[in-house]
Amino acid sequence: MIIMLIITLGIFIYMYFTLRSQIKDITAQLDFIEKNRSNALITIRVKAGGSKALAAALNEMLENHRAERVMWKKKENEISCIYTNLSHDIRTPLTSLDGYFQLLSESEDKEKNKRYISVIKGRIKALSDMLEELFMFTKLENKTYNIKLYKCDMSEIVRETLFSYFDEWEKKAIVPELKLTEEKLYFYGNEQMMHRILQNIIKNVLEHGEKKVEICLNSIKNEIRLTIQNEVTKPDEIDISRIFERFYKADVVRSKTSTGLGMAIAKEMTEDMGGKIEAELNDNIFKVSLFFKRL
Repeated sequence: MIIMLIITLGIFIYMYFTLRSQIKDITAQLDFIEKNRSNALITIRVKAGGSKALAAALNEMLENHRAERVMWKKKENEISCIYTNLSHDIRTPLTSLDGYFQLLSESEDKEKNKRYISVIKGRIKALSDMLEELFMFTKLENKTYNIKLYKCDMSEIVRETLFSYFDEWEKKAIVPELKLTEEKLYFYGNEQMMHRILQNIIKNVLEHGEKKVEICLNSIKNEIRLTIQNEVTKPDEIDISRIFERFYKADVVRSKTSTGLGMAIAKEMTEDMGGKIEAELNDNIFKVSLFFKRL
């Protein structure tokens, strides 16, 4: 009996000092990992006395902490990228404005002054649109945009939006080929947001597209499908995987008055209404497709 007690006491003392040593070792490992920003995980020598469960819990916490650190680092890089793009996008029209104001102040030719004023108005409008686009994207990203969804008629929204761009189509000598159903296509959405989505896609067409534009609206089973496609002159310069990426500009030369946020906003708004948006490029035909559940 005494021998058994001695053996038990010996085992207890051994386990006590082993676990005590292991806790010190775990503490030292944690200290090293934290100080050196190491990606190492906690290791243990003896898997007893709950030390295995403790190490597993600590390792899970470390991995979660690292994932959060990576996420915040990514956010920091994104914010830095946003400020860089923002300053560049705003600086371009401002520099142009400064130049035309200088020409206007130095010129006494009435015809030239009219032209300068017209250009200045255009640049101010472009700058205003850019700032409004940035403001809208920020609200969507921060989920501060109040979205009210209700029953809408896609057919009516599409026709209204297309008609509002009549002058722009005419200036570009573009006659869109329209294939629009006569049916009323109801869906659960927001008219203002849907107009904005279409405006952004059409602006993209007007800025980057050529004369051949085709717009189709129909319904297959319980799904509303809207496609807008146009010819592009430099398909090799378009990275289709980045079309909905914020600040992406396929043609920098032709995007001097654009933030590159239009398609990103279109995607955010479409998804906020429960829809889906896709883009594809086949040879020199660029196509954007929108899908909504029909009521």
